[in-house]
Amino acid sequence: MPSAPLSSEEHILLLLAPTEATTDVATVLRGAGFSCVSVSSLEDLVEALQNGAGVLVVDEARITERATRLMATAMAQRDPWSNLPIVVLTSGSPTAIERLDRLNLFGPATSSNVTILERPVNATTLTTLIHSALRARRRQYEVRDLLSHLQSTNEQLREAQAALQTVNETLEDRVATRTQQVRTLAIELTAAEQRERTRISQILHDHLQQLLHGAQMWATLLADENEEALSEAPARITELLGDAIETTRSLAVDLSPPVLRNEGLVPALEWLADRMQERHGLTVELDVATNLHIPEAELRDLLFRVTRELLFNVVKHAGVDTATLQAESTADACTVEVVDEGTGFDPARLDTPIDSAENHFGLVSARERLALVGGSLSVDTSPGEGTRGSVQVPLRLP
Repeated sequence: MPSAPLSSEEHILLLLAPTEATTDVATVLRGAGFSCVSVSSLEDLVEALQNGAGVLVVDEARITERATRLMATAMAQRDPWSNLPIVVLTSGSPTAIERLDRLNLFGPATSSNVTILERPVNATTLTTLIHSALRARRRQYEVRDLLSHLQSTNEQLREAQAALQTVNETLEDRVATRTQQVRTLAIELTAAEQRERTRISQILHDHLQQLLHGAQMWATLLADENEEALSEAPARITELLGDAIETTRSLAVDLSPPVLRNEGLVPALEWLADRMQERHGLTVELDVATNLHIPEAELRDLLFRVTRELLFNVVKHAGVDTATLQAESTADACTVEVVDEGTGFDPARLDTPIDSAENHFGLVSARERLALVGGSLSVDTSPGEGTRGSVQVPLRLP
């Protein structure tokens, strides 16, 4: 049974002969919960159709030549989405079927949605048929609503296109500027990748390869049963392989610190401070908010890498062994500041081209990468006055 009262668009229109059998049809449908509207004439039927209908149930006796012409005309004028389901109640006799065929009831405009139901009508068969017809009719109304929505959307799109045309010239300028920024950044990223490859290659060649070669030499002596090597080789091989493992572990951590992936930004900054002390002798005084958190992994990684770049610049250029790292977050952004009291530099050098020999801080590319995600990098410095680098990253990607 229908779960809710049917709208006028889902009324069952009944054009039946006034007999006991047709009265039973209306009783069965109403008893099944359908909203039925009986009409007594073709004129009433046409008027009722103006308000919409779900299914038309018509007795064969009411299908005259005039009725067929009227229905054919109405069907020809219907909207493309509409195809009203029609159920014809008939005695099923050859004479009745032949008569309906002569009236061209099954013409192109109606045949796809006409169902012949013979009397006596089974209540289950009738209600099942009406349920199916209503589902088909509902889909038609859904198509109608979709077409209406698409028309409204198209109108909005035309208005939007007109608005876009008014800003087309300035947009082209902005695109050209952004294209140049992306091109410049791509050049720097390529150069940075090549520098990283060179660094890794040097580690592999100058250190790891030498360790493995030494282990190989002691293993060869051991295999040759060299008397001097028999007692010393196992320990030396173990030592060399241990150094090699530590080198690969250190290299892997430098490339992608597990603490940043697994424990979050605060532990990662604490690890970075320890790393700078251990590897470069730089003491980093931390002042980090405990609620510091960036949900986006890409933004978290970018902030960490730019912060590390700022600390590397302290090591390479500031001439001091102490720096301060402050970090805090707001509702929509996270800020990290790295401050030192070192030699400082001319801030105009940050405006030199990325591929210039004067620009060796790596901060220009960092600033460009931050700008692409809605972040920023500012550097407050001057010769002899120390440096304050401030990084801001949004909590969400734009």
